Amino acid sequence: MTLYALILFIHLTAALTLFLAFGIEWAAISFLGKASTPEEAAHWLRLAKLAPIINGPALLLAILSGGYLASLISAFKQGWIPASFIESPVTLSM
Repeated sequence: MTLYALILFIHLTAALTLFLAFGIEWAAISFLGKASTPEEAAHWLRLAKLAPIINGPALLLAILSGGYLASLISAFKQGWIPASFIESPVTLSM
C-alpha cells in the first residue's frame, strides 16, 4: 500500500465518520424532542454528547488528509480550494 492510498483511505474514513457522527447527533436531537420522561431525555442527551467526541478528530483528519492530497496533485492552483479558505464577514444588524 502506497502512502497516497493510505492517506486517501484515512480521508474517506474520516468523511464517513463525520456523516456517522452527524447522524448520531441528528437522531439524538430528533428523539430528544419526542422524549416524554426525564429518563428518556437523559438517554438522548448522553447520546448527543458522543457526537462532538467523534466529530472533532474526524474533522481534523479530513482537513489534514485532504490538504495533503490536494498538495500532492497541485489542487491548490484550482480556484475553488483557495476560495473555500476565504472567510466572508457576516454582520448582524439589530
